[in-house]
Amino acid sequence: MRQNDLDIAKGISLIFILMAHSCGFPFGIGEYCITYFVAVFFVISGYLQSDKYTAVLFIRKRILTILVPYFLYNLFILLIYSIWHGFDTLKEFFLAILGILYSNYSLYYPPNTENNIFFYRIANDPTWFLTAFFCANILFLFYIKICRQFLHKISFFLFCLAATMLLTHFPVFLPWNTDKAFIGTAFMIIGYEMKLRRIMTEYIGSHRIVSIAVTFIALIFYRALVNYNPGVNMALRIYGGHGNFSVILFVCAGSLGSLICIMISRLLDRLPFFSTMLAAIGREGLAILSMHLILFRILDTMWINHLSFHYWLTAMLRIALTIALIMYTRCAVRHIRRRIYDKTGN
Repeated sequence: MRQNDLDIAKGISLIFILMAHSCGFPFGIGEYCITYFVAVFFVISGYLQSDKYTAVLFIRKRILTILVPYFLYNLFILLIYSIWHGFDTLKEFFLAILGILYSNYSLYYPPNTENNIFFYRIANDPTWFLTAFFCANILFLFYIKICRQFLHKISFFLFCLAATMLLTHFPVFLPWNTDKAFIGTAFMIIGYEMKLRRIMTEYIGSHRIVSIAVTFIALIFYRALVNYNPGVNMALRIYGGHGNFSVILFVCAGSLGSLICIMISRLLDRLPFFSTMLAAIGREGLAILSMHLILFRILDTMWINHLSFHYWLTAMLRIALTIALIMYTRCAVRHIRRRIYDKTGN
């Protein structure tokens, strides 16, 4: 069963992601949006997880809902890129295919390593999240099936943090973004334990005044954490500027930022039209996350860059058109599938 406030939180975070990849943020709020906007998807996923599924059913479901869309969207992006832009050499084409299979930013870490091999060549950069998310889910399966006692849970959580710290020094980006899966699992554990302990329902969400007060206090701490540890980019395995300690700071800031976003979403849920729009965007998160960058580049090439509008108006138009195109296409595909189902009964 879907929770509208969580869909709103995903919708807000998706808009921030599109802004980060398009126009940036006004009023110097960029770091505060960027620090949490990937973590929140892991936190929400952990919050919604159930331990009622068998391991086989759990993995099968993740393959169908994460890996299959990953390859389908990447092949679709490859087709669009081939028609729209094309490849100068056969080597470029094979590197694009290798990028889909390897699924990471580049081969060597850090990215500025001499003679590095870069994989995301067809504007499919945002799909890194899907393989990282899948690998995190596999690790999280171990947590919910094996770690029943408090000591086991703490030990596994600390193991995820320690593995993340070690991997920040590894000179290679691992295939399928497994090097980010451990910290993703840590965020999923936080979301899952928030649900088990009913933090969002009994301790925070039970009273509106309490929710507003907690949100305000959390914002103060979140601002301090982000100011102390800026420069987070989970896609590039960058968690701040304080070495191994940055991992802990990022987990704290990402979790706190996710909690703030969810609490704000619960307040926004009282605004009918606005909440419905944001929730609809959140429900199409997979498609919007995967497809937006290629559409940005096509729109820019075709006509966005030729508009004489104000910078922010042009940027918001690009984002709105991209979201509308993706959501309309998804709606059309579902309508066609329903018609086929009604005719065939299969």
